[in-house]
Amino acid sequence: DLPLTVTKNSLIVCASYSGNTEETLSAYKKAVTMKVKAIAMASGGQLEKLATKNKTPYIGIDLKNIPPRLSVLYMFSSLVGLLVKSSILPGSAFSQLKSSVKNINVSDIKNLAFDTAVKVGSKTPLVYSSARLSPLAYIIKINFNENAKIHAFSNALPECQHNEIQGFSDESSNKNFYPIFLKDKKDHPRIGKRINVMAEMITRRNFTFSIIDLNFKNIFDKIIFSLFFGGFVSLRLAQLKNQDPIAVPFIEELKAALKK
Repeated sequence: DLPLTVTKNSLIVCASYSGNTEETLSAYKKAVTMKVKAIAMASGGQLEKLATKNKTPYIGIDLKNIPPRLSVLYMFSSLVGLLVKSSILPGSAFSQLKSSVKNINVSDIKNLAFDTAVKVGSKTPLVYSSARLSPLAYIIKINFNENAKIHAFSNALPECQHNEIQGFSDESSNKNFYPIFLKDKKDHPRIGKRINVMAEMITRRNFTFSIIDLNFKNIFDKIIFSLFFGGFVSLRLAQLKNQDPIAVPFIEELKAALKK
């Protein structure tokens, strides 16, 4: 479905790399029914066919059948371009994005990610960030799931400190979980303090953890860093676990069953 906040003045971007994602197709059809402005973004599939049939704008992202999770930066860049062309974002936004891509230090991120993967080991990653950066924590969590084939979870501060933090009172669980904090000076000062206090508390209970610095000059730097970090840390963990980072057999099994 579509969010309840959608009005006739909304712009709906329906993005699915395969073009066959069930919930994206459903949202697109609902947008067309409601006569809301809709744009489709995919590499083909049913979404392209529907866009052609309904004569709605279509953005093609054809990367020769790569795993959908590796298309995120391409689709994100297209979205930024779309918003710039629509005068929703200033023209400088796309220039900033291109500059961030050009200047990213892939080697440093890879080294940090590989080191973090070794620290995670056989533990379950818990990725924490501010609510503002929670989509980035979620992307890293997804990479752990799909590439390394493990459970991983993400949550936002301060919310997790009202409930989830209580789980750390069981000191024996330090063998099972590995917290990863995404820290940014541009977050509210209380978030930084909450991360520091939480880190001190779990240290006293013998938990090991990583604090990842996201103190970059603009939001595009933070996004691109997180995409690379999440990819590399989960890739290295997959290698350590002798897992194929590309294959997603459980997801494919689910899709096959849903088609019956």
